[in-house]
Amino acid sequence: MRKPTDQMLKLLGERLPNEVEKLDLTRLYTLDKEAKEGGSVSGIKIPKDGLRVAVLLTTPTKANTFDTFSVVQEEDGKIVGGSTYVVRASKQ
Repeated sequence: MRKPTDQMLKLLGERLPNEVEKLDLTRLYTLDKEAKEGGSVSGIKIPKDGLRVAVLLTTPTKANTFDTFSVVQEEDGKIVGGSTYVVRASKQ
């Protein structure tokens, strides 16, 4: 966990101008994209009234390639929900 950089905050404000004020930007969880086994962020407690998060992604560098990431919700060590997302690069 680390603090977001000024550049990250600037880009977030540009991309989500109406939402950025609603986000807690004091923490940033990052994953090592070079890790062969993938990465995980765990121990995030979700309040009863829900949680609002922003996921910042770096797109694949080659056109027509893709990366994936999964969000898995666990409760007491059991999987209770989740989704897998695909981020595809396109020619500009």
